[in-house]
Amino acid sequence: MNSENKFTIIGRLTKDPILRETERGTKVTNICVACEREYKGKDGNKIVDFLDFTLWDKNAENICNISKQGSLIYLEGYNITKNFGTEKEPIKALNPVVTSYKHLAYSLSSKEENKETSIEVEK
Repeated sequence: MNSENKFTIIGRLTKDPILRETERGTKVTNICVACEREYKGKDGNKIVDFLDFTLWDKNAENICNISKQGSLIYLEGYNITKNFGTEKEPIKALNPVVTSYKHLAYSLSSKEENKETSIEVEK
């Protein structure tokens, strides 16, 4: 059996993305996506995860130009492991790399044109 390092996320932006530029001119933005789990907690309420992502280059430009707070988006990518800490006490962190972004729909409360759209950008 072959293994695959891939993630897909469908969720809503928690705030408007803000486009920034690195010292070398690379476009970048940080976003937080709210994703509901398929099951409810013991108290009967939905469980929502808030996941942070960094988008680069065209993905960053497009999400900032198209999607706003509450927009339903789709992200796809893979995970890498980053090592922090010291040799005696290493700390590993999972870092998602977004390779594809799609805008699926605006927020239901958005005053913008509220039609279903799908815009995809891949590296």
